[in-house]
Amino acid sequence: MRKILLFTALFSLTFLLACGDSKEEVQEEQTFEITTEEKVDHDEVVMYLNGEEVTGDRYNLAYLQTKVQLFQLGQDVSDQEEIKQLALEALLEQELLQQDATEKGIEVAEEDVEEELSLIKSESQDSFDAFLEAYSFDESSYKMMLSFAMLYDKYIADQFPNIEVTDEEVEAAYDEIKSDNEEIAAFEDIKESLRSGLARQKESEKMQERIDSLKDKAEIETNI
Repeated sequence: MRKILLFTALFSLTFLLACGDSKEEVQEEQTFEITTEEKVDHDEVVMYLNGEEVTGDRYNLAYLQTKVQLFQLGQDVSDQEEIKQLALEALLEQELLQQDATEKGIEVAEEDVEEELSLIKSESQDSFDAFLEAYSFDESSYKMMLSFAMLYDKYIADQFPNIEVTDEEVEAAYDEIKSDNEEIAAFEDIKESLRSGLARQKESEKMQERIDSLKDKAEIETNI
């Protein structure tokens, strides 16, 4: 079964608007839909995680994120059962992080989410509306996704604050890329971008280790 990297869908979708596609371009790209059969009732309990109920509204969002991400990667999105299993896995990981963040006192204030959402909409209301329409989101589900993306960043900053990327690592990454592409920009021009990318990669690895640890200790009961 294909494995989507932890939270890849969250970030690629949450900040997709930054690319500034027009409404026509976004709609032209979208070639799938979420059918009634693929959704569950919002209040249906789809999972029990450490004694807590996880309901259909969370699952439907995870399913939508998963399907859009597969589509963006050029993958087949016709196998509903496979998408369901991938969505359940993504939902499990998100909920584990949410529970651990709550336990550690890490949270994102509602007003901060509202402020970020207002900023996104103010930068391009047309693109925002087109995104929602093309990818079958509504503002409520987008806000849920944004809230979690912000929580993820806050969790990283709190739990893994001292992630460093050495100059040697940046140079090695540049040399590896250059071996495949001689036309790459000069090292000095892109070294900070490379450093940021490597830092994000290390953060993802740390986070995946944490999620795997939480998963090993979790009581999980899937209900669909």
